[in-house]
Amino acid sequence: MRVAVYGTLKHGGRLAGNMKAIKAKFIKETIIKGFSMFNMGWFPAIIKEEGSEIHAEVYEVDDNGLNVLDAVEGYPSLYQRMKTDEGFIYYMDNASKVIGMRRIKDGNWKVNKNN
Repeated sequence: MRVAVYGTLKHGGRLAGNMKAIKAKFIKETIIKGFSMFNMGWFPAIIKEEGSEIHAEVYEVDDNGLNVLDAVEGYPSLYQRMKTDEGFIYYMDNASKVIGMRRIKDGNWKVNKNN
């Protein structure tokens, strides 16, 4: 199955070692419409929002890999998981969780840079 990652799990990100550990296979970079991104400090969060888009990387993972990512992403307590055209993605289902956080206008979490 496929999963789309947009922050610390991206290549070069703080938690990217998890992708290697679960033997995730990189498929492509993509843009996913219908989400806005916010800077939560050392990681980004996304919420559903029409008219916005985010940059993501798509990987192929097995069932065990998805279970590991569920734990890394704090699913279902911190993030929810939903299926998109590109694969599963983790998002915050309550916009109040990002109140006061800075919006990343271009929807692109730049690994190792100040967002």
